[in-house]
Amino acid sequence: MKWLARALPIGRTFVDIGANFGFFTLAAARRQARTLAIEPNPVLFERLTANLGLNALDGVLTRQVACGAREGAARLAHARDMGGGHISEGDEPGGYDVPMRPLAALVAEAGFAAIDLLKIDIEGYEDRVLIPFLRQAPEALRPASILTEHSSRHLWTDDLMAELAAGGYRVAAKSRGNLWLRR
Repeated sequence: MKWLARALPIGRTFVDIGANFGFFTLAAARRQARTLAIEPNPVLFERLTANLGLNALDGVLTRQVACGAREGAARLAHARDMGGGHISEGDEPGGYDVPMRPLAALVAEAGFAAIDLLKIDIEGYEDRVLIPFLRQAPEALRPASILTEHSSRHLWTDDLMAELAAGGYRVAAKSRGNLWLRR
């Protein structure tokens, strides 16, 4: 929360990929941030929207969709922990299909001209969302700060950290499972 407060000025823009039940989304909304919350899991999406309603936080754009490099369908699988849902490249038991959209399309539909803070926690699929977005996004849409989970980086298929460094991002802070990067 300290990182979010430092990286997200009052009234700015926030994108939450893997919003879960809304922990970061609610904090950003309380900072009057224009917020886009993305969560593909139907149970978690229902909790996210319920939490927004219970806290009387309207004005948050929510999308029940997975982020990826392409339009289409993706397979969402999860183990015992519902928050550990991940996009499956294979046919894992217990999975189900969800719609997938590129981040660039979702941000464009939301009408964002800039992103002050982007938080992404999607269980090892971060590279497949951020790399295409950063390669295609106009300079104005490249987030000023990124909060990303890195505890599942062993699942990345591409070198996300090298791509971020090439884009001018530097690690501002690190915890056991997360990184805060700034440009």
